[in-house]
Amino acid sequence: MEISEKMIGNISLEQKNAARLFFGFVSIALCIQYILGFSLTGLNQPALKFPYVDLTYWMLHLISLPELLVSRKLISILFDSSLLLLSISLAIYPEGKIRYVLFVAIYFLYFVLMNTFGLHHAHTKVAILLLSIVFLFRADSFYWAWEGARYYLAFLMVAAFLWKVVRASLFYPDQSALIIKQNFTSLFWFHPEHWIAGFYRFLLQHPLLTQVIFTIGVMMEGAFIVAFFTKKWDKLLRTFLFLLPLGFLINADAYFFELWAGLMVFFPLASFQRKFSFQRFRFGSKALN
Repeated sequence: MEISEKMIGNISLEQKNAARLFFGFVSIALCIQYILGFSLTGLNQPALKFPYVDLTYWMLHLISLPELLVSRKLISILFDSSLLLLSISLAIYPEGKIRYVLFVAIYFLYFVLMNTFGLHHAHTKVAILLLSIVFLFRADSFYWAWEGARYYLAFLMVAAFLWKVVRASLFYPDQSALIIKQNFTSLFWFHPEHWIAGFYRFLLQHPLLTQVIFTIGVMMEGAFIVAFFTKKWDKLLRTFLFLLPLGFLINADAYFFELWAGLMVFFPLASFQRKFSFQRFRFGSKALN
């Protein structure tokens, strides 16, 4: 078992350092999402609701919680601010469990509410939701939770691959071109002279190149099946997981960068044994670790 014996309270050094990295990333991700308008405050502008997805959505709407949080500007601002501040505080001070529980509870509501209002990009928030739950575990079981998250993320990628196979979109020769047309029609209509529109016209004029890029991306998703059998290829899988959100952005105008949070679980937990702290950057004080 790759876990250090050194403990800080009820949290191991690896868990503490992993929390700093993870919640540091989450803080940045939340800032980007808020800037893009993917926040409860942004939903007040307004958006369409699709609460039929599962019973969790129905339950929340039956008690009118989404309406309460979204319809009142001050409450939605407090909600968004609390989520971001919790994330920043965990990145700086990862000790203790209460803030982890609060973050998971609030982020779960954030996850459900953003999907309730029909934002397609919101479902990629599952990577942050999943990994934040991992940090609820005690130090003596954190290793197994970390390993479980690795396998679950590998399953998500393989499931995405199989979905494209079962629906035969992988084998449809114009699939990538159709994705571009669907997602960039407004760009072609409103800004036909923009260099980005010119870039996508070039891709549409070379459908074979476009389809090859799409096929490579799908095969990258399928490659995650090896994660169930060995860790020898984790370095390659990390590369794939880094490249895939860039491909989604270029091909489908989809901001799936939150999947990068999953990069962490494809590193061995022992990688986080090195001591570091955001506190060392404080002026006039020494690092506490």
